[in-house]
Amino acid sequence: MSTELSDKDERSRTALARAFGDWQQLLVETLTRLRDRGILAADVDPHRLGTGLLAALQGGYILAQNAHSSQPMADALDMALDRINSFVER
Repeated sequence: MSTELSDKDERSRTALARAFGDWQQLLVETLTRLRDRGILAADVDPHRLGTGLLAALQGGYILAQNAHSSQPMADALDMALDRINSFVER
């Protein structure tokens, strides 16, 4: 829906961009808190990780929907969470 509306209706595109931006900001804030508490490495970029996680969620959702299977969503999220986990301080 967002791809179709973004190309045809500026008002809808703006609303969708705001919604995705809000969702991304929540992820970035959470990852920032994890970094600030020493759970994630100090040099981690919460914005990049948040963007990647949101992309995995959205891409996984689209693939799962088209496949009528939750496996693509699970795979995308596993990969994104594995990437985040690679920054956990041990």
